[in-house]
Amino acid sequence: MSYPRETKEFQPFRVEVDGVEVLTGVEVAVIRPKTRPILTDWVNPIVLDVGGLAVLIDQLDLGVWNVWARITTTNELVVLHCGDFKII
Repeated sequence: MSYPRETKEFQPFRVEVDGVEVLTGVEVAVIRPKTRPILTDWVNPIVLDVGGLAVLIDQLDLGVWNVWARITTTNELVVLHCGDFKII
């Protein structure tokens, strides 16, 4: 997806583990391509009424951004790349 710079939008995304959508215990990082999330990148996403998660993108610069999700359970910590979007 592409967004005009002046937009104030939530970037929606879905997180699935073994085919099951996950809405709790999820943190998200929106970072530049070819980088990996660091501790300070992780934030809590918004849970959408229509299902799925979202992160506010109004403070981001022009360019391509990657969305990463980190799911914490009692047994493991899963980190997934969820895709990318572009601000034009």
